Amino acid sequence: MNDCLINEQNIKVNNEFKSIEKVLLLIIYIIPFFTQFSPMITIIISIIQVLLILYMFLSFDKSTYKILPVLLFFYSYMILPGGISVYRVFTILFLINYFMRNKLTLKKTHIVYLSIVILYSLLVISTDSLKLSLTTIFDMVFIITYVSNLKKTSNKTKSFFKYLTYTALLSFVFTIINKNIFGSNFIYIGQDWVEITRMSGTFEDPNYLGFFLNIIIFSNIILPLFKNKTIRILILAILYYYLFSTVSITGILCNFLGLFLYLILVLKLKIKYVLLYVTLILIVLMGYNYSLSHYIAHISDISIRIKSLLTSNKDLDLITSNRTVLWNYNWSYFTGQSPFKMLFGGNRITPISFDKSKFMELSHQEYLDLILNIGLMGFIIIMTIFITDVFNYYKTIDAHDKETVLTILFSKYVWFFYGFALTMFLDSRFSLFFLL
Repeated sequence: MNDCLINEQNIKVNNEFKSIEKVLLLIIYIIPFFTQFSPMITIIISIIQVLLILYMFLSFDKSTYKILPVLLFFYSYMILPGGISVYRVFTILFLINYFMRNKLTLKKTHIVYLSIVILYSLLVISTDSLKLSLTTIFDMVFIITYVSNLKKTSNKTKSFFKYLTYTALLSFVFTIINKNIFGSNFIYIGQDWVEITRMSGTFEDPNYLGFFLNIIIFSNIILPLFKNKTIRILILAILYYYLFSTVSITGILCNFLGLFLYLILVLKLKIKYVLLYVTLILIVLMGYNYSLSHYIAHISDISIRIKSLLTSNKDLDLITSNRTVLWNYNWSYFTGQSPFKMLFGGNRITPISFDKSKFMELSHQEYLDLILNIGLMGFIIIMTIFITDVFNYYKTIDAHDKETVLTILFSKYVWFFYGFALTMFLDSRFSLFFLL
């Protein structure tokens, strides 16, 4: 009888703790909404955020991994006095808490990747800023530790993707309220210049937003993150509208090719899914035609951009948004280097540090910038790590939680695809999915 009472009390206490944890996480996720009012309010909100995060570490340390998604999306909005981001405070607290309670066991591929980052940061990034080189190393230590912790159980991984979905939905509402527009672009069609508007969400670039949205969309297609089918369909509809609002050809191509791969590799071309895919293509085509003559916010913008590509007369520079000029320039620079530099790199052409004296701009092409930064040897090592991880996941797909493994594989597919449109090396937001 006493044992039953004790068990009931324990269950009651556990439920109360879970309720408190959910309330704390809800507040942590909601309060970034109030950062747009004034710089002073932003600082106050950020201080409150830090105090809540600190309390989470003290009372609910096993759930603190759930905080990262909101900080990834609202990275530049949560800023403390002195320009310190809440993200930075979280990473410090996470590492302190983790190493106080756990012994870190690293995969060989993580050790190799971290070694490359350390060498590159100390030898190259330090020529720009020693502080930046050290924070870069710190960020990669955090990402590797976070990924190692996340992959301990499939439930943690699923929960991570679920909270990423929550954050994307909050970011969508935040974007609509604050009208976060990346800027107006003018597209040349025939003899006319047509203006389009692109949404960047809570990121600095629409393509960055598209990267995350594609990963979140695939996770919601593959994983049963939400039991109610109506809710799942509604969430996917919002996410797709958000993706289209970026007016990113890269994002849409990545998504449609990914769906095609999913149809072939996972659904095994089952007739009902083939018909569904064909139906979606037909709906998209009808929407494309309709939105060219009837303005629909964001949908018409993406249709206009597609039309500009179709009428570009195979102008590769226009099709690649003027990136071929950068690719040709940076490739010429690479081939003009000494054999040593071609093999081992040493240039600074990354999202966090850029050598303006040598380059016009980032290539917006991960693979080209990789060989400039870390040379052909570094490129081969990085891509070997990537291929090895993909192969190992694929080998164990039936031995583990298949849906979770598939979600990770499709996240890596998104990283690989966006490698042709973005420079991602040393940006911890992208490294997270490379190392997952």
